[in-house]
Amino acid sequence: MYVTDECNLRCTQCYYNPWLKPWNPAVEMPFEVADSLLSVFRELGAIKVSFLGGEPTLYGTHGDSNTAITSLIQAARNKGFEYIRIVSNGLFDASLLDHKNFSLADEITFSIDGDEAQIHDELRGKGTFERTLRNLRLALKQNIQVHVTTCVHRLNSGRTEQGQLLVDRAIRWAEELGVTLINFHPLFKMGIPRDTWTHETDVSPNLWQSIYCEIRTNIDAGAYKIPVRLPERFIPNATFSEDPSYYGYCPVKLAERLEIHVNGQLHSCALHNGTPISLAKFLVHDGLLSITWSDHQNEINEYDFDFSRDHPCAVMQRDFRESTPLCISFKPKQLEPVWQSLGIDNEHLTN
Repeated sequence: MYVTDECNLRCTQCYYNPWLKPWNPAVEMPFEVADSLLSVFRELGAIKVSFLGGEPTLYGTHGDSNTAITSLIQAARNKGFEYIRIVSNGLFDASLLDHKNFSLADEITFSIDGDEAQIHDELRGKGTFERTLRNLRLALKQNIQVHVTTCVHRLNSGRTEQGQLLVDRAIRWAEELGVTLINFHPLFKMGIPRDTWTHETDVSPNLWQSIYCEIRTNIDAGAYKIPVRLPERFIPNATFSEDPSYYGYCPVKLAERLEIHVNGQLHSCALHNGTPISLAKFLVHDGLLSITWSDHQNEINEYDFDFSRDHPCAVMQRDFRESTPLCISFKPKQLEPVWQSLGIDNEHLTN
């Protein structure tokens, strides 16, 4: 649930940049609407909710304190959500960590795009690394479960002078901090609209494949003390053909997630964020919430999804030639809760 389009940063790689605004009521989801949406999707079976933005910790900070992010955390817990997650750039007022409702959250994920200021600040702004790290350490002291999400970009995809992968160094840095998990998002140009908004921070598919193979080997050998989540993103065409039902994983076809935006759009595929294409839309009229489906610019109809056939991602339009692009959420052998419940990874975990 993207509860606000306000943000205190303008990160170089952020595909949401065109929608980020200085605060005004129109870019924030009213609490009553967010509360109703939580009820609707909990009744439909949703068990996990992530609050994002913009910067979600800014939610409600300019108005009635009853609509602050802590109120949404409490509302989600009262409705029976089993896992509540906050995704933040970490530049919030440290007093937030002391709020009684904040302890109801299961996890706070800090977005940190490098294991040192020189790398992180280049994308997010001077001084942001130290400020974010200060709040991260405070969260750890309060026994809050902390995860780190790191974009893999041109500044952190290389090696040290000693030959160590910077991604490997970032994992070991996270271990030393005491975080519970580190998650990586490699940045690519994928032939979709948001490519034009992310500036020149992307890495090549070949480079990522080499990084993935090295880190995956380390994971399998038990080299790390914490879980490491990283998407495979590309495989040889022949490998895809060997098991298309596995490698063709798609959250749209499985209906295993939904992304809710301030502008009323409901997405299942994250690649559609910031575009007119969506699964459905919610509207509020005279205080009543309704969710409408439209055939026009619908995620399913726009790409002629065939639910009876396993095929590569229909959204990524770039020709990767000898490689097949995989869903950005395809993260094998990482005990994803949804994958466990569906049995997707069972056979492959034993091979």
